[in-house]
Order: sequence, then C-alpha cells, then structure tokens
Amino acid sequence: MQYTRQMQKLLVVNKPIGVTPYQVIQTLREQHPPYQKEKISYVGRLDPLAHGVLLLTVGAANNTREAYLSLPKEYECEALFGLATDTYDLLGLVQNLSIKKVPDLLEEKIATTIKSYVGKQQQSYPPFSSKAVHGKPLFWWAKQDRLSEITIPTREISVTDFTLLSLNACSRNELEKKVSVAISVQGDFRQEAIKKRWETFFTTNTQSSFVTARLHVSCSSGTYIRSFINRLGESLGCYAVATEIMRTSVGAYSVDSAINLTLE
Repeated sequence: MQYTRQMQKLLVVNKPIGVTPYQVIQTLREQHPPYQKEKISYVGRLDPLAHGVLLLTVGAANNTREAYLSLPKEYECEALFGLATDTYDLLGLVQNLSIKKVPDLLEEKIATTIKSYVGKQQQSYPPFSSKAVHGKPLFWWAKQDRLSEITIPTREISVTDFTLLSLNACSRNELEKKVSVAISVQGDFRQEAIKKRWETFFTTNTQSSFVTARLHVSCSSGTYIRSFINRLGESLGCYAVATEIMRTSVGAYSVDSAINLTLE
C-alpha cells in the first residue's frame, strides 16, 4: 500500500502486543515519512497487552473522530483460571500464590455464567485504568494504595454476545513465556515488583498445567474485557486472569484488513 497525503485518512492498524497506542503512532511516523507532519489520533484505547484493531484518524479526519468512538467492538480473549492479579491481566501483581481449584463441570458453568453478562449493564472501571477521578487516573490511586478514599466510577455498556469457544490447557512453560512478554512492555508498569511476585509464584507453585478458556465477546465501546474475565473468575469461585485480548473488529473494520507495523 502506498502512503501519500491523498490516501484515506482513517487508518486501520493491527496493534501489536507490548506497545501503547501512542507508541503505534510514533512507529507509524517513523516508518512512513508522509505522516511525520500530520496530526494523528487514536480512536479508543487498547491496553499494552491487548492487540488487534486500532483506528487512527489522520489530518482532516480528526474532525469526525467522535463518529468512530461509538462503534461496537468484537474481541477474542483467553482466560486462565486459578489465579488473580490486581490488574486482571499478566502485567500485575499476583494476588494468590497457590492455585485455586477450578470447579467441576467447568465448561457448563462458564457457558451458563457468561449468558448473564449479555445485555445492558453498569461496569466498573478497572483499578488500573486511565479513567480520571478527582483529577488523577485510577491507576495513580491504585499504586498509592488509596482506592478506599474514592468511589470507582462505572459506565453503561452493552454486550450482545459472549460465547465460550473452547477449553484448553496452558503449560507452565507457556505461562512463563507469556509473563515474560508482559513484563517487557515499554513504560513504567511496576515491572520489577511484578517480576519478583511472579518469580515467587512459580517457585511456590509446582503445577505443570493450567486451565484456560477461549472466549468471544461482542460489545459496545468502552467495555473492559479484562474486567469481565476477572468477574468470571469471581463468579466461578476460582479466580481468573486475562492472558490474551485480541480486538478482532471495530464496526466494519476488521483485523484481516489492518496495516501491520514492523516493530524493532
């Protein structure tokens, strides 16, 4: 695809794991000189550990950016059962050093539980998110251990589909690799403390395999998938953490037609 100033001003980018949307824009400017002087904004955030469709508005398209913010989203994600972190994903402090036993008839219980997540509802923002409260992002309150001083805000979301795709197993080696990738994210995300806690977890826990589930979610803009995975673990009584979140589409824009960036 040739990048010129006359090209379409809405870009559909396949955001890789481990970078922020801002870093995606920086990479786009570096790799494609025509964009170096253009105003570029991302439409909707994706967590550093999430990957998939990220919309970018370029130049005059920023004037219509709001129209894209409300587009529905689709995700495929993976939940690992038996443990929890304070961020609800792998880039967080492990909350329990011993694995909790997953319930019997897990497939049936997951399928039944996620049915109750379909429809309109209020969802609390994750403690580690950028939503501002009293002028500071929620992650600031969480890092300061001051969440008890505030009320975590909620927002109305809508889920149109929540489906269990498969139950699988994740080996200890695979989980260690996923954690290593998570900790290598650029930026200040408490990596040293998180790394030490995971090292303690793997030293304390000798389990060789972990139960995972592959899930599909269709939802409104602003929905936090890692919050749903945390909630699912709580409902099942065994905890759960997001090990992968892939945004497969935003409205009619699919990851299959997205631009792939080469990251060094």
